[in-house]
Amino acid sequence: MNSVTTESEEGQPTESHGLDPLEVEMDFNTVSKRGGDSDTNSEDEEYDGEKGRDYSRKRHLTPTLISAEEVLDDIKRLLKPSRASGIGYHRANFAPILQERLEWMKTFLWTFYDSTQQAEATGNQSPQWIAALLATVRVAMKGSWFVHNLQLWSKAYILDREDLPWDTYGDWKMSRVDNKNLAAELHLHLQSDGKYVKANDLVQYLSDPEVQQRFELKKTISLATTKQWMHKLGYRWLCNHCGQYVDGHERPDVVDYRQSVFIPNWKAMEVRMQQWSRDGITEEKLQLPQGTQPVIAWRHDKSTFYANDRRHSGWVHVDVGADPWPKGEGESIMVSDFISPKYGWCRLPDVKESARVIF
Repeated sequence: MNSVTTESEEGQPTESHGLDPLEVEMDFNTVSKRGGDSDTNSEDEEYDGEKGRDYSRKRHLTPTLISAEEVLDDIKRLLKPSRASGIGYHRANFAPILQERLEWMKTFLWTFYDSTQQAEATGNQSPQWIAALLATVRVAMKGSWFVHNLQLWSKAYILDREDLPWDTYGDWKMSRVDNKNLAAELHLHLQSDGKYVKANDLVQYLSDPEVQQRFELKKTISLATTKQWMHKLGYRWLCNHCGQYVDGHERPDVVDYRQSVFIPNWKAMEVRMQQWSRDGITEEKLQLPQGTQPVIAWRHDKSTFYANDRRHSGWVHVDVGADPWPKGEGESIMVSDFISPKYGWCRLPDVKESARVIF
């Protein structure tokens, strides 16, 4: 950081950081020639209903104290928005560069407002715009670029509250996929490919000479670029993209049958079924009216067994090497059968035949 020592009007040395006095003087002269401290009561430009208002001349006029005070309050509200309750403030959610520029605009406008009021109190009616500008730039330790842009941002915001000093770095770089017509056609092509689309589909599609000619493309894009385009088009690479499982348990006809038929019949037969205690072992004595037969409940059981479903942990000697291990779960069999707590698996007593099914 360069430190330059100059002399003030009283002859006292002053120190300026990062701002060449020659640059400051050049900026002062440039702004003065452009009307930076011209009469604030100058006639405004005429309003054109078709073209709108021409602000080109207004941007070179020094703002009035009233407009500076109003815009200063607006910037304060931007940087510290009040809560809905009226107590305290929210934290401004601005980009760091925009936040910094608004802070310096607030400092500059307050310096202009305060110094102009003090000058008027001593009989000096000249607006202190340039003096406040250079004082703020010295505090910010900036250079001539900041001198020009700080007043440009401030005057633009005074004329239009929507004209914020945004950071435009990188805005001139646009991807081909930002073209709405190209993006819409790529969407249609991916939808025509069905459910399982691939990034390589775009590479092949953009290799078509007719497509390249229509969108002024010299060549197709790489696979890496295609993946970035897929993100811009709203696609994401996901594994096992499954939603909630759908079954028929909540269908109206199934619910009606369960509530109106199955559960009432089960409750009617349950009093004739063998009951078991909470531990599932001790049988509770079934007491039925004379001549009433018990009801045996047979429950369905289904199990699936995989060839490679086995233990994966155990004690292994250090001298034993690792065995090759097959991939996946392997072949499977499903065993379906009916079982009762009292009689076991469902089978005929005299014939070697059961309800078990293996598939």
